[in-house]
Amino acid sequence: MIPLLAVKAMAGAALCAVMAMPATYAVDIVAGEALDEAVASAAVPAADDNATGAAAVAPAVQPAAQPASVGPAASAPDARSMAPATIQVGDSVLSYIDDFEAETAPRIGAGLWMGADSTTDGSWGYFIGHNPGPFHEVMDLQEGDAVRVCDRQGNMRTYHVAKAFRVTDDTCWEDISAEVTGYGESVVLQTCCGDNAHYRIVVCA
Repeated sequence: MIPLLAVKAMAGAALCAVMAMPATYAVDIVAGEALDEAVASAAVPAADDNATGAAAVAPAVQPAAQPASVGPAASAPDARSMAPATIQVGDSVLSYIDDFEAETAPRIGAGLWMGADSTTDGSWGYFIGHNPGPFHEVMDLQEGDAVRVCDRQGNMRTYHVAKAFRVTDDTCWEDISAEVTGYGESVVLQTCCGDNAHYRIVVCA
């Protein structure tokens, strides 16, 4: 049997206890659709390094510049701007490393704990990260929220949260594998959020 994580050995566990967060771990399984490259390329003009586009043929006399309006805060980074081997949760874009069946998540960024990071293989990848720490926004994910991955090959995909459930920290992979791997192309996110007593599993499709 493969325990989900040997969380009591995690350096981040002590930090969770200090923060007195709710007794939970969060795991998000996310499934979704690839970006439509045709639409994306049509919606975002290509860079014009040689100034041969609209800017080059603009009128010589331009209207006076208007003061910049004060608007809402900048939106989360667009998936098309993500580097390979990164994952976006909320406003955070994190790099990830291989961390296969490790006893703890990486100190920074995220770890690929099981599965594969490919966004095009029709299967799943299981990512882990610390909270408090780099994966804290996993706790804020709600049904329908987007999670984006840019795999090592530079292929980007957006997944969406579907539902959540909790298990105790003595739960093994075999106990949940059938429930979390039946979503085709998907990812799983897991983070600490409490007293090392539970995991929270969020299924997204």
